[in-house]
Amino acid sequence: MPYIKNLKTISLYKKIFLIFVIVSILIISLRLIIPNQSKYLNNKPNILKGIIKEYEIKNNTLSIEIQSKEKVQAFYYIKNDLEKEELIKTIGYGSEVSLTGKFILPQKNTIPNCFSYQKYLYNKQIYYVFQAKMIKCTRKSKGIYKLKNILIKKCEAMSDDAYFRVLLTGKKGNLNQDMLNKIGCLHLFIISGFHIQILLLIIKKILLKMGWHNKLILILSTSFLAFFYGFTISILRVSIFYTLKCINDLLKKPYQNLELFIITFFICLLINPNNLFDWGFRYSFLITFFLFIVPNKYHNKFSKLLYINIVCFLVSLPLVLINNYEVNFLAIIYAFFSSLYLSFIMYPLALLSFVMPLILPIFNIFSNIFNQLLIMASNIDIGILIIGKVPFFLWFIYYYLIYLILVKERKKEIVLLVIYMYLIYLLPSCDKFAYIGYLDVLQGDCAVMISPYKREVIVIDTGGKVNDNNTDYIAKNIATYLKSMGVKKINTLIITHGDYDHMGSSLNLIDNIKVLKVVFNEGKTNELEQKLIQKLQKKKIKYVYGLKQLKFADSKLTFLKTTIEDNENDNSNIIYLKYQTYQFLFMGDASIKKEEELIKKYNLRNISFLKVGHHGSKNSSSKKFIDTIKPKYSIISVGKNNNYHHPHQETLEKLKNSKIYRTDELGSIIVTLKNNQFQIKTYEP
Repeated sequence: MPYIKNLKTISLYKKIFLIFVIVSILIISLRLIIPNQSKYLNNKPNILKGIIKEYEIKNNTLSIEIQSKEKVQAFYYIKNDLEKEELIKTIGYGSEVSLTGKFILPQKNTIPNCFSYQKYLYNKQIYYVFQAKMIKCTRKSKGIYKLKNILIKKCEAMSDDAYFRVLLTGKKGNLNQDMLNKIGCLHLFIISGFHIQILLLIIKKILLKMGWHNKLILILSTSFLAFFYGFTISILRVSIFYTLKCINDLLKKPYQNLELFIITFFICLLINPNNLFDWGFRYSFLITFFLFIVPNKYHNKFSKLLYINIVCFLVSLPLVLINNYEVNFLAIIYAFFSSLYLSFIMYPLALLSFVMPLILPIFNIFSNIFNQLLIMASNIDIGILIIGKVPFFLWFIYYYLIYLILVKERKKEIVLLVIYMYLIYLLPSCDKFAYIGYLDVLQGDCAVMISPYKREVIVIDTGGKVNDNNTDYIAKNIATYLKSMGVKKINTLIITHGDYDHMGSSLNLIDNIKVLKVVFNEGKTNELEQKLIQKLQKKKIKYVYGLKQLKFADSKLTFLKTTIEDNENDNSNIIYLKYQTYQFLFMGDASIKKEEELIKKYNLRNISFLKVGHHGSKNSSSKKFIDTIKPKYSIISVGKNNNYHHPHQETLEKLKNSKIYRTDELGSIIVTLKNNQFQIKTYEP
């Protein structure tokens, strides 16, 4: 047969390559179909012992990745500065520790389309989080781990500059990832394997100048660098590829670079099949694959680097949009100049500073210049486009067009690509549904109202809570949800009142997404409201105190008026909306006293959706009020195990004739409305 005859002509190395690819696909597919189960599934002890693979101390939180029976992510909250200093001295990579605490399941994303910590850990084959109450180092690091600790601690002792540390150790630390992500330069520090590639080139040149042609030295160097930088996806890719390349050279190059790249791809998946779902893995391999197959006719280094940056931007565009729902088209320029600055100035200076600390002040000067330039770039909003969540299959058409343009060099397809991307940009504006979302912002309130075709977007309150690393992830998650829905701007941000759990994240939200107008409640403004007003004035955002009505699609939001009081809760903006056949009532933190006024002044009956006042406190939701308005669905925005013990059992009893939805139990609650019908979807933690 012709097929068998052709197979016989294939060299032994090509046969090995084909067999390896076929066997790898079978093994990986089988492992994905039958995923591994946790060894702690039926037995969760309160003591965890293991070796530290990764760790980070940030503020008063110690996060550790421990290798025990399986990998476990552990957290320990440091009690004081003395304990912190002791931990810094005793623990390190390769240390053996004993933790006392409990196993818990990692949290899902309770706000739709936001980062899922559970998925992130699962892709790393980590199934449980261990909350530690006590920690003890039972054995210090030895051997190669000791060397790694010495080198990293020397870097950390030399400088607290985030760029110095990430360039030499690969550890993100205090790196402003949000800023770098906004301007499209984050991959230069995390995804590209930038550090190890340059170091390997330096080692290779030193070996050649010394007359050593022993590939074993280069393989050992590659292995150590991968170990030192922590075997992240991009570094694992580079180290495996370089090792295969050295072996290939010894075998007189039977394989082409693209074939070595494919072997590297399957080795990474054989190590962990879940890497296939890791965005870092997809970035790293997809960009590198296109760089292999795209012809580069430029010989000038400057032109070549610019062309590579353009290719990287175009190839990574869908991945950026799938993760962030927005793209900065100026990222091509920012990444190009940043890569030049890092490659030829900062990285060489960082290496020299490590060897000769006297040079460190020079590095600091260039680092400060670089940081200031990045801050300036992040404040430029020109070129940022919000696309929203796009059906995954549409990106296959995009990649086909990119393949024709970059690989087949069919320049006429550029016009078709531009038209196609414009149509994708218009997709959210074709959505006929309206959305009323009660977002899970822990112990706080936040409601999002999106009209059909995204014409009006209204946000009522923002919640307010920072994590232990002083990061306002609530504001970021609200903005991410809105962007995923294709929302380009918030028409009106309503602050029901000045309590932190209702408006604390507003200061950061207006930095994350465009806001046209802010509505405050009537009465005195407190310190937090004044702080927001100052920021609004600086950003030239309109603000008013109290309104009568706001437009929403073919309906209107009505601000229900009550007498002005001396406390913030009773001065809450109380908002009513009748949309189609449904009535929505948002009570803020209004008390029973305010409810009495509402009953007397307004004809509120048969409310479809009640946002329960004051998180279900016993000071709100009187029996008289609930019996009068007769809510069909009662939404309580409340944090899990909160210190206020909200919602109160007495309040739950009053609401028993309605269907109760709680954000602490069900996560965000999204009501979708169209043609006098609705659907409720929840996002459980």
